[in-house]
Amino acid sequence: AKLVYKVLEYEAPLTQEGIAAESRLCSRTVRYALGKLEEQDLITSRACLEDARQSKYRLAA
Repeated sequence: AKLVYKVLEYEAPLTQEGIAAESRLCSRTVRYALGKLEEQDLITSRACLEDARQSKYRLAA
């Protein structure tokens, strides 16, 4: 989760796919880390305007 947080710190906003590409983690690991970070209110997600099936993640303000 720390690596995902750091990627978002420098590259946000990103989709789950974008985070996986930047961090070189598998998508399953990224999904788990995003869930943990959202539980702790460290990140927020919004619907992606380009593709409504995806969400864009960014650090919480």
